[in-house]
Amino acid sequence: MQVDYVLKGDRVTINYRYFSNVGKAISVITMKGKIIDSLQNGHQFHLGLSQVDIATLDSEASQPQHMKYMANVSRMNLDNHDIHSETINILAERNGYAHILFEPSNVVCGCKVIS
Repeated sequence: MQVDYVLKGDRVTINYRYFSNVGKAISVITMKGKIIDSLQNGHQFHLGLSQVDIATLDSEASQPQHMKYMANVSRMNLDNHDIHSETINILAERNGYAHILFEPSNVVCGCKVIS
C-alpha cells in the first residue's frame, strides 16, 4: 500500500493505492474534503472527508483487508453522517521524515514529508 496525504490551505486529498505481491496496482481509494482544525502547533489535523471514490483495478485479485476496512468504514460514515472523519498526529519529525499516527485505523507509519 502507498498513501499520499495532500494538505493545502483548508483542503485535503488522500490517495490510498493498493498493490499485489508482485507490484501490480489492484485498487485505489481517493478521499477529498477539508481540514476541520489543526491542533498542537500543526502536529494534529482533524479531517472531514465528504467525497470517497473507490476503484477496483483488478477484479480477480484478492483485495487487502485495509482496503476493505477503509471502503466499508468510509461508506458507512458518509451514508450515516455525510462525512468521514480522520485524524493524523505527527508524533516526531526529523530530516524530512515523520512518525505519524493515523486514526481511526490506529496505525503508526514512517513517512516522507514533502513541503
